[in-house]
Amino acid sequence: MNQVYSHDKTYQDIFESLLDLYVRCDLDGNITMCSPSIKKILGYEVEEALGHDINDYYLYNSRTKRLYKRLVREKSIKNFLIELTGKNGNIIPCICNIRLLYNDAGKPCELECICRDITELMQANNQLKEAKEFAEQSLKVKDQFLANMSHEIRTPMNGIIGLMDLLEQTDLSGRQQSYLKTMRHSSELLLKLMNDIIDLTKARSKKIKPAKNNIKVSELIENIVLLYDQEAKKKDLTVSILVEKEVPEYIESDETRLSQILSNLLSNAIKFSYPKGSIRIVVNLERKLRINQILSISVIDQGIGIAKKYHGKLFKSFSQIDDSYSKSYSGAGLGLSITKELVELLGGEINVQSEFGKGSNFNFTFKSKPSVSPETDLKSASDNLPKETTTYKILLVDDNYINRQVAKQILRNAKHEVETAVDGFEALIMVERNEYDIILMDIQLPEMNGVDTMLKIRKMLLDNCPPIIALTAFSSPEERQNFLDQGFNEYLAKPFTAKDILKVIQESGEAKDVNNDSSKEKSHSDVTIHVLNQDTINQLIKYSDFETLETSLREFNKDTNKAFKKFKTLLQREDYQQLVELVHNIKGNSGTLGGDDMFETARIIEQNIRKGDFTSLREDLKSLYLKFSTFKEHIKNRLNISLDE
Repeated sequence: MNQVYSHDKTYQDIFESLLDLYVRCDLDGNITMCSPSIKKILGYEVEEALGHDINDYYLYNSRTKRLYKRLVREKSIKNFLIELTGKNGNIIPCICNIRLLYNDAGKPCELECICRDITELMQANNQLKEAKEFAEQSLKVKDQFLANMSHEIRTPMNGIIGLMDLLEQTDLSGRQQSYLKTMRHSSELLLKLMNDIIDLTKARSKKIKPAKNNIKVSELIENIVLLYDQEAKKKDLTVSILVEKEVPEYIESDETRLSQILSNLLSNAIKFSYPKGSIRIVVNLERKLRINQILSISVIDQGIGIAKKYHGKLFKSFSQIDDSYSKSYSGAGLGLSITKELVELLGGEINVQSEFGKGSNFNFTFKSKPSVSPETDLKSASDNLPKETTTYKILLVDDNYINRQVAKQILRNAKHEVETAVDGFEALIMVERNEYDIILMDIQLPEMNGVDTMLKIRKMLLDNCPPIIALTAFSSPEERQNFLDQGFNEYLAKPFTAKDILKVIQESGEAKDVNNDSSKEKSHSDVTIHVLNQDTINQLIKYSDFETLETSLREFNKDTNKAFKKFKTLLQREDYQQLVELVHNIKGNSGTLGGDDMFETARIIEQNIRKGDFTSLREDLKSLYLKFSTFKEHIKNRLNISLDE
């Protein structure tokens, strides 16, 4: 070490002031030099370390075992994580930079290493990890709480709204009608508040994904204005719409979210406008991108306005400008917070320009794609009206007494025959003993939930199963799709009105009648089953486009190939549950894409498996594969799409 300290003063000062640990050793591992910082990091004096084996100062493991071979190969190693052992036995995590030193003959002679103590960094990292895990767990708990609260609130709300529907059908005095109107308004406000809280949570947790709808811009805004027409008339307000000529007539965006944003902004504009004032809604094309476009919508009022010092509070949750006990305007302070989240979900941003006493201009932007007018059905409107109301025999399964009574009375008033069950087991017994046209199934049932009950009914009745409608307080679009994917024919969210339940009953019943009629026709005639149904293909191209069809076909090819690879293993394991699910998917997708022959074969296979008949299963799957190959040949010859390239 005396030689080290004999170097010039600058080098000596730098070496002695090093915060990191500098170590040099020969190829046998004997330490030949180390910095004074070894005292602070490991607790050793310099003299205690010199001449000792470097292997005594770190933990040996599989990573350090390969270190020297790697060093010979790469000459130097950066940011190598190693654990050093201190004099008191402490383990010190360090990041090291290591390199070989060479003599004048070009041969390696020594190894040098600089180690940085990262104990505090590791502790901070662990704390962040723990905080992240705690936050994620808290979010799960919050989401579950909201889901449960949503259900628990919606269930009694369904009874309240249903009873109000029934009350409206009775003879009421003018005062009673007034009371009923107030009750309905209050229940709608409560329902809106609950939906706002759930929407806000889902938006922040990124659980909402933007949909892609073909939207006529002027029609969307006109519908929102019409929705608030009565509110505007109460204050004698004029609401005008200006869609600049550069804005495409049709766009592709999320219609539901845009409607929510516009509803919140227009509702606020009406609420805070002076009587006999005016509100303008202006739509502009802000800029065009390579594929998308940025549109902006402004909602401008001449109302009370907002002082600039309050602008920062506007988009915060549960924040209100007037938070005094005697506030002039009702609300929970959630509308603009949700609006901001939804705007950002659509790839835009929202701003406000406002002065106290001079009105407000809320402007938001969003991404969209230009679109074209959808093909319209040439049938007259009268063709779409139901010719007459048909009555059905209905099984209503719900464990909530009030919901059962309300729904039963609504349906009986519409002349339907209704029987009820309080749980899934009672429903199975009744289905076994009786024939029903439609089954209404609550999801949260005791002992056996509505999904499992629905699946058992389908397994029991097979092709004779009537439409089963999910009747549930789970109300988001994602939850709706989930129930449909699991096998329900339709979905009705609580709380529902009499109009809602009667509409879904009529539509489901009509669909059942059509299917029964077509089944009878097919059984009495020779039906041609196409390998590739050209009419189906033409409809897909007409109502979407060729590119979408090609993408769908390629996805179908990929998924079906994966399914066939799994079949052998599933047969060996006798895992018929997973096998029938794969066949079911092939059936549905092939039917959608015009593969009628594949659809029919998959339908028979699925039916046999669900009956427990596996005698010809292997041969049937081979037949399905051959028909899949033939289907792809037809796609190649007719559409010039080679799916296996």
